[in-house]
Amino acid sequence: MPTKVDLPEGVPPLSTYYLYMAGSCNLACRHCWITPGYLTSSEVDNGEKSLPFELYELAIREGKPLGLGHIKFTGGEPFVHPQVEKMLVYATEHQLGVTIETNGTLITEGRARFLREKTSVSFVSVSLDGATSGTHDYMRSVPGSFARAQAGIRHLIAAGIHPQVIMSLYEGNIDEIEPLTQWAVSVGCASIKLNIIQDTGRGGNFKERVNGIERLVKLGYWVERDLQARVPIPIHYSWPPAFKTIRQLGYRGGCDSCSVHSILGILHTGQMSMCGIGVQQDELVYGILGEVSLADIWKNHPVLIQIRDSIPDKLSGICGNCMLRDTCMGFCPAENYQRMRNLQAPFWFCEMADQAGLFPKARKRRL
Repeated sequence: MPTKVDLPEGVPPLSTYYLYMAGSCNLACRHCWITPGYLTSSEVDNGEKSLPFELYELAIREGKPLGLGHIKFTGGEPFVHPQVEKMLVYATEHQLGVTIETNGTLITEGRARFLREKTSVSFVSVSLDGATSGTHDYMRSVPGSFARAQAGIRHLIAAGIHPQVIMSLYEGNIDEIEPLTQWAVSVGCASIKLNIIQDTGRGGNFKERVNGIERLVKLGYWVERDLQARVPIPIHYSWPPAFKTIRQLGYRGGCDSCSVHSILGILHTGQMSMCGIGVQQDELVYGILGEVSLADIWKNHPVLIQIRDSIPDKLSGICGNCMLRDTCMGFCPAENYQRMRNLQAPFWFCEMADQAGLFPKARKRRL
């Protein structure tokens, strides 16, 4: 590996890749913000929509001197990539931490053992959108995906990997939050995350999202104050830090705000981007691996310079007036840009809550 690159003042280390390694998925989820192609006839991509291994190697070679220490493998579905296991081993051999986001349907007993014994995977999250096949399979658009995801979770736990279960909330599964949580506890999952579907990708056209800021705020308080008291594992409701209890803020995985200054998205095309939003917003793509120097991109790209200059110091609206601004970073700058074409725009949830008088007054800088 090349020696460490000296970064100019104001340029932070590049700590993490969000690796959108597969442009395909074996499910067709109604809420997906990446909108990958659907594999109708095979569980493994033939390589046409997968990040080439040589570009993956190049990304690691150029990233480590800039501070790269961690890779989050996501998709599409990472396990449809034909070389996913080779890529995981390569990351492990180069002393990189690894986390995985997966739909769980391709986690076999052997693959779970492989992850435990041959890789540096420290965290796996598996999507499960209900306590019944009807709610989950409806959301994922593929019959049988519920049973296969549950089987994948059990394989992981048997191998000694205790995953997080991620439930994307919609009108049809609200009543199944507690039953799913109890199931996750019973089989040995480590935590639960409840995602609010964003107005991005397919999510923008999904008519059954949980709507109404009053309802979303009430649901969050029920989860964190009532349900959490009955459950022995952490439950994370995916709303901004300003609404969280002190206990949730103290939980290591309790704040999923974007570490926008230290991450870089690598798309399956080899494009470098703010994150997966580059699939939809060309102006948030910085260049292509192998065609431009990653170090030059990281130090000099105008969008990255703008991000460092404006987030969090120049966030507007309620986000600029929030006591947790420096922690939250606008919560999801990609979603903010998608909505307003402005990296300094406030997060929609906080803006709507403030307009409705529901934003916590104690979290405002100026009362």
